[in-house]
Amino acid sequence: MRLEQLRLFLLIAQHGSISGAARAASIAQPALSVHMRQLEENLSTVLFERSVRGIKLTDAGKKLKRHADALLRHVEQAREEVVQAGSEPSGQVVVALSKSMVPPLAGKLFWRCHERFPKINLRLLDLSVKNSRELIQTREVDFGLLPNAPALEDVTIFPLIAQDLYLVGPKQTRDSQSNHLEFKDLHRYPLVMGGRNDQLRIELQTTAMKHGYAINIEYEQDASAIYHEIVRCGEIYTIVPYSIFAHDIEAGILSAHKIVNPTLERIMSIVFRNDIELSNAALATKSLIEDLIQDAVAAGELSGRLLT
Repeated sequence: MRLEQLRLFLLIAQHGSISGAARAASIAQPALSVHMRQLEENLSTVLFERSVRGIKLTDAGKKLKRHADALLRHVEQAREEVVQAGSEPSGQVVVALSKSMVPPLAGKLFWRCHERFPKINLRLLDLSVKNSRELIQTREVDFGLLPNAPALEDVTIFPLIAQDLYLVGPKQTRDSQSNHLEFKDLHRYPLVMGGRNDQLRIELQTTAMKHGYAINIEYEQDASAIYHEIVRCGEIYTIVPYSIFAHDIEAGILSAHKIVNPTLERIMSIVFRNDIELSNAALATKSLIEDLIQDAVAAGELSGRLLT
């Protein structure tokens, strides 16, 4: 399997036809077909489904596309690092951000990177933790800023902040006179949380069992954006880092109470595969994230305990 074969394979996936890919690559169609036949023979699998409507990838083809995209991106990063050794960081950097870190971080990170490192092409992905972990494993992102990193295997972890967790819900709550809520009182609030495999829910239930407390999870949803809207529109609560719903909380649409005795925290970490070395551009971006988180905590824009 050669890099040129993978480049041609990606062109076919992009254009959906041999003819379109051949024109883009300035190669004869028969020659391109030979390359793809050799690639399929080398992998002992079928990569394409051919029909009168064009070419679609098989399941095996889709898997190869993910790996080929990541591999060729890292090849390009290596080329840029060698060619531009000693110069300012440059090239593409792809970062997966946990949803709780998007509101306080994404915009500032994008513009600070643009100002300090104009040759870096920064792409930020707002994905679920599950999707982010998959992209890290397949090297489709350089690194992620994710919670619960110790649950991952074969990764390097740099813990940055332990975020406080809050009960968030309707503006008028039973404990509206206090900014805090005792863990033992959580059972009084109906909750919408992630499914049974959601790590935050697991930690919440584990803490409740450890202290002999009850919690009341009435509804399950797998996306924070969904239970954000559910909480906004009904008499229901959820437990999240403050930053996810900060805009609605500070606008007085929702209320937030920090959970105490015991306090609940969610550790956010920089995570990347431990068998790769971050490019200079990725290292520069990582450093910017560390600085921005420290600035946000100091300014009171992010609630949590710094770990660096």
